[in-house]
Amino acid sequence: MQPQIIRLTGQAHKFLNMLMDFGHLDDGGYQRVLAIVGSQFDNVTEVTCDIALARRAAAVVVSQAAEDDAFGQGLLREDWPLLFS
Repeated sequence: MQPQIIRLTGQAHKFLNMLMDFGHLDDGGYQRVLAIVGSQFDNVTEVTCDIALARRAAAVVVSQAAEDDAFGQGLLREDWPLLFS
């Protein structure tokens, strides 16, 4: 089986980089976002991830990470409307 290629649109790329800049995603979280996106397209070797897909996947990853970190919960609560509304 060929590896799956996930291409980010410019907006999706900027959004995920912004999450990293805000401290809500690290490299591992970024990879988990891509894994979630890829898992939605079984048997598709090349996927284009737009900002809507990136947002949905990132919301899952960021909220899971914040559950494990009390500081992250407060920070996420403050940033959530800016990032996901």
